[in-house]
Amino acid sequence: MLGLFTFFFFFPQEGVIGIHTPSLNWKWQGNLVVIPALVVGWAFGWLFVKSGKWSEKVIGNFNYPVIEGFLGGVLLAVGTLISKDVLFSGEFNIQSFASHVTQAPIYSLIAIALAKTITTNLGFSLGWRGGTIFPAIFTSLAVGGIVAQLVGPMPHLTVTLIMAVALTIIIGQPIVSIVCLTLVCPVQFLPFVIVTTYLTHWVVNRWTFLRP
Repeated sequence: MLGLFTFFFFFPQEGVIGIHTPSLNWKWQGNLVVIPALVVGWAFGWLFVKSGKWSEKVIGNFNYPVIEGFLGGVLLAVGTLISKDVLFSGEFNIQSFASHVTQAPIYSLIAIALAKTITTNLGFSLGWRGGTIFPAIFTSLAVGGIVAQLVGPMPHLTVTLIMAVALTIIIGQPIVSIVCLTLVCPVQFLPFVIVTTYLTHWVVNRWTFLRP
């Protein structure tokens, strides 16, 4: 981790990963977004995980590879009618997407978040190979953009908190969540990410009914 910080400090990147230190306009009103962001982040993480379980129940035991491949192709074709980003896990578009997520039309962000959540989980149930982390980051980024536009103050903090909670709920590993978000979120928010991820992990293990 120290090596990554050192490398990206001297050689800034705007690609898949990098250490990002944009100038931020700190406002005390940012305190007001914390609770809504935590609640929305948990709700989306819960929905993402449940979507995967529902998909597995519906088609997880469907053992016809040719038909699964055909349905997967249809799923991708329909998804691309909403956004080309549905085609991929999202890692190569995260930074460009993040740069305008707080200005993008809300209806577009809702469509992307829902479409990518559904296609990702249905795709895994149909036999796709891949990981959950980047789709989870990408979709929670879209949800964060929606809430940031609605609540107003400190939109980047709102997005970061929602991503931290959602990613922790989805993958269940605070350290992995922290490392991933450090490489895609403003590094100034690292203390908030650390506290939020560990708090989320503790809460859902303390009150198990909050687990998806």
